[in-house]
Amino acid sequence: ILPVFGEMYLGDIDKHKLKAFRNALYEKGYSGSVINRCLYTMKAILEDAEDKDLINAVPKIVTASNTPRKQKGILTPEEVTRLFSFEWETPYTHCHPSRPQFMGYTANLLAATTGLRLGELQAVTLQDLHLENGYIRIWRSWDNRLYKLNQTTKTGRERNIFIPEKAKNCIYQLLQQHPALDNPDAFLFWSDTKPDEKPAEKKVFISALFNALDRIGIDEESRKERNVTFHSWRYFLNSLLINSKISIQKIQSITGHLTDQMSQHYYKLDDMADVLQVTEAIFN
Repeated sequence: ILPVFGEMYLGDIDKHKLKAFRNALYEKGYSGSVINRCLYTMKAILEDAEDKDLINAVPKIVTASNTPRKQKGILTPEEVTRLFSFEWETPYTHCHPSRPQFMGYTANLLAATTGLRLGELQAVTLQDLHLENGYIRIWRSWDNRLYKLNQTTKTGRERNIFIPEKAKNCIYQLLQQHPALDNPDAFLFWSDTKPDEKPAEKKVFISALFNALDRIGIDEESRKERNVTFHSWRYFLNSLLINSKISIQKIQSITGHLTDQMSQHYYKLDDMADVLQVTEAIFN
């Protein structure tokens, strides 16, 4: 609400602006129930403003449909193996024309092997890397709507993510190209304009994925029909580990989906041998 209406006078908020707000939330992929909670909050604000004679009347608010969102598509293990079997060439103009760009490849590989959210990947800094011990510290997230760093993850929980050997090697290769390697606060996936201050934009990772999907025969029409997005990596990893008989508690500790009733577990590298065995088999 605040990024859209925060600077507006209450009297300037009419039914057209509220409708545009509702439609924008829908286009961003929010469910009907989430959108309606935002609209009910706006209604409460405007009703209170009317009671205080700050506005003449509450504008009409049309709520969103509660039709369930389309189920997120999941790639098969065979498709994923093919997807990561080659180095992704990227079309971005900032890439050196004579060498492959590892940023999109590495980010998608990390998401596929760890279930990290896009904002969590963007928030990883050089100080969060503990490659000698095989893990990355996840404790913050990047907000792609407000373009700022949140000092916590979506769930508010910090976790250590152990990564397979292939992902670790890709990070080492990526670091060889890093323009701010001496700054521990620099983002692992850096912005070309401000490598010390901003991460790469989300389109770098999403476009890289879509281009790679196209190369293995999943064109735009098929991708949209199957509803495969960057966030599908979380569903893929969750499904892969469940089908491999990994314990639910361990899966939740990886994806950050622990409920309030469950205690946070910090696993050691030896504890994750079964998980790494599964991911190594798929991605190598």
